[in-house]
Amino acid sequence: MKIFLTLTIIFFIIGCSSNNDVDTIEKNNLITAPAASTPASDSDDSMLTTLREKLEVRCVLDATVLKITCATHQTIANSTVEWINVESGKTGNELEFSFVIEDYSPKVTVILKECLDNDCNEIEKKIPIKHLQHLFQE
Repeated sequence: MKIFLTLTIIFFIIGCSSNNDVDTIEKNNLITAPAASTPASDSDDSMLTTLREKLEVRCVLDATVLKITCATHQTIANSTVEWINVESGKTGNELEFSFVIEDYSPKVTVILKECLDNDCNEIEKKIPIKHLQHLFQE
């Protein structure tokens, strides 16, 4: 009986530790770039649907495919948004913006502009990727 109980506990521990390894690998592949003054309690779902007082940008880097996805919200109803990735010149005009990093630079710069008529608010977000330099060397 003691052997059965001991083996059950060992299998349980092995099973739990292997799940943690998988989670760690997946988490290490996604790196969240910090958002300017974003409370930790904000949910990602409300980021795209709720008007906010202050314009903010949240970006996530998927290092496995060198893809950055950024999201924002509107601060003014009926406003338009415009994104640009400075290094590549890629643009977008939705509340979510994704692009693949094709050329290496230590930081990737994303600019978000929200406009209502001619009145615009702009944010520049720098995302450090120096730790990925080895992926760009041939």
